[in-house]
Amino acid sequence: HNTPGLESSRRYELSANYIFKQKYVIGAFINYTDNMFAQAMYQSTDRLALIYQTHNWDYFSQSGIMAVLPYAPVKWFNTRATLVGFYMAQRCDNFFDIGFEDRKFAASASLNNSFRVNNDLAFELNAWVQSPITQGTFSVKTMWSLSAGAKWNFAGGKGTLSCFYNDIFNSTL
Repeated sequence: HNTPGLESSRRYELSANYIFKQKYVIGAFINYTDNMFAQAMYQSTDRLALIYQTHNWDYFSQSGIMAVLPYAPVKWFNTRATLVGFYMAQRCDNFFDIGFEDRKFAASASLNNSFRVNNDLAFELNAWVQSPITQGTFSVKTMWSLSAGAKWNFAGGKGTLSCFYNDIFNSTL
């Protein structure tokens, strides 16, 4: 559906990070989008149809903290955990015949692992998970994914061949 009267949004962001021992990162962030526009689905009340339309929401905001924690126990293996906890708030008073307002705490975590066989060959195994959130009128359940890849340098480092398989189990569909 077309959206007459769609207006531009204004986004404000502020973040601060502290780097400890040149490798650990701890940070805080806040963002606020006034008049945010997003496409959302709506179940029509007069017929059996889902309507996808872009609307201006009153606002959307997130604030939270994050940490990046690298760890390299041996020369051939390193890992990095990224943890994020945030508070999300959104509101739209003019969404078809219903309005919505939602406030929720959520979290996400990722773990990136790298295995180096030699200077020319390395493998990656990465995992990600996010707690349930709400996007407009739609509830998003816990999401997760597992991805893997390989990187091979050849011709004395002048060429690289890489292969990456994202979301191996199609868990984010």
